[in-house]
Order: sequence, then structure tokens, then C-alpha cells
Amino acid sequence: MTYGPEGLMQIPPIRSMVDARKETESVIVGAIDEFLAKTGVKPRDIGILVVNSSLFNPTPSLSAMVVNRYKLRGNILSYNLCGMGCSAGIISIDLAKQLLQVYYFSYCFCIFLSFLC
Repeated sequence: MTYGPEGLMQIPPIRSMVDARKETESVIVGAIDEFLAKTGVKPRDIGILVVNSSLFNPTPSLSAMVVNRYKLRGNILSYNLCGMGCSAGIISIDLAKQLLQVYYFSYCFCIFLSFLC
């Protein structure tokens, strides 16, 4: 699937942190909502969260946004690997794999956003 941000389709382009965060949140929330609806998994059952965005690294982090929005449990293992470039995708997958080998009764959310890598 190919996608171009709405702000970059404007003349002149609209580039702001607020718009980037809003757009990223809508993508992440849409994907998680769809996953939860299809699987029946409850947010409180998620034990591991790994978020990777190759370029966009806002404060507060995208992983904090997911934890707060879905009211994930307080002892969740949350990792934010944003802003580390495209190679962090492989690091994220390996991190999730290794964590699931230790916490094998946990569900893991892995969110990867890649921008023209």
C-alpha cells in the first residue's frame, strides 16, 4: 500500500509536529483497534509492547501514547525504538522474539512504521 501524508499534498506543504503526531496516532490506533476487534484480545492481556518508527520520534513517545490510550497494565514491558532508522525494524523483531521466549505466556504488540527506507 502506498500513502502520502495529507499535509504534503497541500501547496505550500503543511509540515508540523502536531499534524505528524495526529496522523501517526490515527494509523496506530486504527491498526490496533482492527487487531483487537478481529482477535478478541483484551488490552489488559498485552504484556509486551514494541513500537518502531524509523524517523518520527515525538515526545511523549508513541509507546506511551499506546499504553495510555488503551490503558495497558502497569507492568507492561514497553519499548520505544523510534528515530533509529530503518535498521531498527530488524532490532524490533529480534527484541520481540527474545522477550516472547522469556515471557511465553504473554501477548506482544509490535508496531512498525517505516518512512521511505
